Amino acid sequence: MVGQAIRFHHEPDAYDLPDKTLPGGAVSLIAVTHIAEHLANDLDGEVDLEVGPVLFERALAHLGIDGNEMEELREALITARSEA
Repeated sequence: MVGQAIRFHHEPDAYDLPDKTLPGGAVSLIAVTHIAEHLANDLDGEVDLEVGPVLFERALAHLGIDGNEMEELREALITARSEA
């Protein structure tokens, strides 16, 4: 599953592939990676060239994360960085 997530994580249609091609667990790993990459770039003040807004929104939708939860996650990461 990890190998499939690595293989497909830059594919723009990863969220649309059938389960027999890319199992849901692999898609969830991809979604976590997309969110992490997007947040890391955002917090570092860099442009998100890898994920972009479309895949970021697809990742949030796949994991069922809404705007409020995303903001809570972002704030938690800011706090964790300042304490490190």
